[in-house]
Amino acid sequence: MINADFIKRSLVDPAGTARGLMSYHLAPLTLWSILAVVAICSTILVAVGSMILGSAPDTMAMMPFVVAIVLASSLVVLIFAIYLTGRSLGGQGRLDQTILLVAWWQGIGLVIQLVQTFVMVLLPPLSGIVTLAGFAWLLFALLHFVNVLHGFDSLLKSLGTVALGIIGFSFGIALFLTLIGVGVQGGSI
Repeated sequence: MINADFIKRSLVDPAGTARGLMSYHLAPLTLWSILAVVAICSTILVAVGSMILGSAPDTMAMMPFVVAIVLASSLVVLIFAIYLTGRSLGGQGRLDQTILLVAWWQGIGLVIQLVQTFVMVLLPPLSGIVTLAGFAWLLFALLHFVNVLHGFDSLLKSLGTVALGIIGFSFGIALFLTLIGVGVQGGSI
């Protein structure tokens, strides 16, 4: 069962959290549903943050469904990039474990994003520091999650997996955007 202590532990011991999460054996439909809920919550938080901060409210108000699809697709591409890259480097992680760890990582990222939004509103001078700290934690946690997921013995191997995964992620997102009709806007130089 996931409780407040487990959430707190996620922030200080991501490797232990990953091991704990990997002990759950959830049905694939449940895992994909969790991922969908995380994507929807991300979309809501982006919309609320945009309204609070007054940044691009028209775009968000007109296309929340598109934002949700892009966020969900990005998470799916990230899952397969981490899974396939790790496996190609000798990792032992399973796809179901990858889905759960990425969904949890993104869920904790939502909490961090919520804190960042509050800091931007209440203490704008500190927002840059809070944003950098949030990014650093997300990278730190992702490396530990990948390390535990694939059974690597080194965070450097996890860093290589993430770096190669980002390259794969970039190609995957480019392919997805091309398939939905988003292209480079040409013009004269």
